[in-house]
Amino acid sequence: MLTPHANKRGLATACCIACLLSHPVHAAQDTNPATNPVTEAREMVDTWVSLEQQRTALEQSWDQQRQQLSLRLQLLANERDQLRRTVETRSEATDEVEQERLDLLAQQTRLESDQEQMTIVNERLLVALRVMLPQLPPPLANSWREALNSGTVQLEDNSQILQLALDLLGGFNDFQSRMTLHEDTITGGDGEQRRVRQLYMGVSQAWYVSADGEKSGMGHPTPAGWQWEPDAGVEASSVQRAIRMIENNQDIGLMGLPIQVRSSAVAASESVTDAVPYTASAGNATGAEQ
Repeated sequence: MLTPHANKRGLATACCIACLLSHPVHAAQDTNPATNPVTEAREMVDTWVSLEQQRTALEQSWDQQRQQLSLRLQLLANERDQLRRTVETRSEATDEVEQERLDLLAQQTRLESDQEQMTIVNERLLVALRVMLPQLPPPLANSWREALNSGTVQLEDNSQILQLALDLLGGFNDFQSRMTLHEDTITGGDGEQRRVRQLYMGVSQAWYVSADGEKSGMGHPTPAGWQWEPDAGVEASSVQRAIRMIENNQDIGLMGLPIQVRSSAVAASESVTDAVPYTASAGNATGAEQ
């Protein structure tokens, strides 16, 4: 595209050339074509016109290329901005993912720490249960021993250990809250084996009477374990009468059954006095003879 200045310049040049060409020149003055001014002028005009056309073509071509280059530069700038935004977005996303990974790692560390602490607690819990085992009434102790030695509980599984402890302590609480009848063989003071019937009051007190009604005694937990004491001031008839009332679901009146007060882990919660008559309802008794 020609500028206004270029147009004026070209117009002035064209006018000058037209004036020169409009004045006739006599051929007689110079008949040599090579030195004829008119010929030279025409050749110069042709050359100038050719150059002017080339210049105009170049300017037009440059204008087109400049527009294309400007458009390309704009497209490249837009693409650059888009790439920058994409990089920033991905960087933010990467930071969020990294933060989530760090949070999960911290949570995993806490869980592993809690798991280790739980394992230590469970080990102590199992030790405490095994320490209590010898002081329990024999029927309850046998149930605990069977559960602890059954092999069905994986010691590496904290949830199974907790469930086992809950089951054992639940059985302990049930035994503690009722009167239980049981039948077993014990060794008497004379070293003889006797088949006896036993009456348990909770987990800390029991009485027994032999099948023939000749021998009786009482049992209670000691630091060395559960202990049966023959006689111990226990009247066989009183034990038999209490057992019959429980079996017949009758109300138990005042019974002169002695209670042994001992300082033990099992009986520590009991608040009783020696030789205090025990009054209970048959509704709280369970006939668990084996």
